[in-house]
Amino acid sequence: MRTKQHLITEVNNLIIKLGLSHQDLINAWDLSDSQIDISQVKVGMIWYEDDTFSFEKITGKKIKAIVELVHRGVIYGDLTASDILDVKEQQLTWYNAQNYVNGIPYRLRSKEWITWQDEYRIGLVYSKYESVKNAFNLIGKPCRHGLQWSSTKLNANQGWSKDFDNGNGYIHGTYMHASVRPIIARRVK
Repeated sequence: MRTKQHLITEVNNLIIKLGLSHQDLINAWDLSDSQIDISQVKVGMIWYEDDTFSFEKITGKKIKAIVELVHRGVIYGDLTASDILDVKEQQLTWYNAQNYVNGIPYRLRSKEWITWQDEYRIGLVYSKYESVKNAFNLIGKPCRHGLQWSSTKLNANQGWSKDFDNGNGYIHGTYMHASVRPIIARRVK
């Protein structure tokens, strides 16, 4: 019969053999999905690093994002609110916006990815944006305003954008500069 120490040694040897770190193992074993009740997550909540959510700023907790959309089992949070990453809204061409979002260094958990809102989702975000603005005001960081690129490209030369000052949608040349905000998304069961 194996002792607890033998099992620990075998697991450690397997981790080394596979070229993984202990953090990789922890991330792979991430059971926190069962702790997130998506029905309780609301637009405008502060999303903390420990995957808790609150309408209040909690001293001592690091902010991951501001929830700007909960849609079809996925939580979308604006990373420009993050205390973890130094992510800023950028004025970029469409292609540079895509490269910027794809190059954000963040250790993702299971079922997380970094993206930017597409034409459909950015419209949903705009429709509920007052709650998001309130959260950004609470933490003292700037919220979306002006022309924002969506990830939707109509063809090689045109992309879709949303004006957060007036709600209009536009088709622009992909060479034009508009704002982009990186989003962290998390699928929850």
